[in-house]
Amino acid sequence: MKLGIKLERDELAKRFGGHLPMRALGLIEGTSGAGKSVVAQRLTYGLLQNNHRVVYISTEFTTSAFLEQMSGLGYNVEDAFVDGQLKFCSTTPMLGHPVPKEDRLPRLLQADHLLTEPVVVVDCFSQLAEPHLETGERGARVLDHLVRTLKQANETGTTILLTIDPKHLEGIDTTPLTAGADIRLECIKERHGGSVDRFIVPRKFARAGGPIGDVVAFRVEPGAGLIVEIKAIA
Repeated sequence: MKLGIKLERDELAKRFGGHLPMRALGLIEGTSGAGKSVVAQRLTYGLLQNNHRVVYISTEFTTSAFLEQMSGLGYNVEDAFVDGQLKFCSTTPMLGHPVPKEDRLPRLLQADHLLTEPVVVVDCFSQLAEPHLETGERGARVLDHLVRTLKQANETGTTILLTIDPKHLEGIDTTPLTAGADIRLECIKERHGGSVDRFIVPRKFARAGGPIGDVVAFRVEPGAGLIVEIKAIA
């Protein structure tokens, strides 16, 4: 079984073997500004366009801000949101009392109605996990428990994509997370004078439907979203 992500406007799906595997745990890794959220949003839009249901959980956007962000990229998801094909959950609500940081991840993991959907995107997972992790063996045990919970959701049919900022996990043994992942996409940002180049490096891609590109160069343009380019990492 597979999850289609193809769009006629770019070649990202082709570079990723044509589709994403079902029942997979995927990591989209990168520092601030490297483009990991845009990659997550592009994959979300591709999944919706290929008739898959998606839950998008954000630590940054409110609902209205997320819809505006997607529209600004040329990824109009308002119809999918209204129809229920796209469910959006924000950890930063505009009204009421925000959920304390230490309660956000447990509430997410206990939300069975979210983790039983075909695809769940969590942006940014490392920010949610950071308050619960410590350096040393205890932190590794907690992370291992989190990964086991996510893998259980995989077994019931859910594909989960997590964005990860390594700065949130400094000093933490992330082996349980990286070893448990079926997909690892590293987003890299390089500065050259006044310009910035961005790349996606697939570090791991299980059950690929075809050849996987070694490096995917991309840029982001308003109204066009993610555009695949032909460049090499310096």
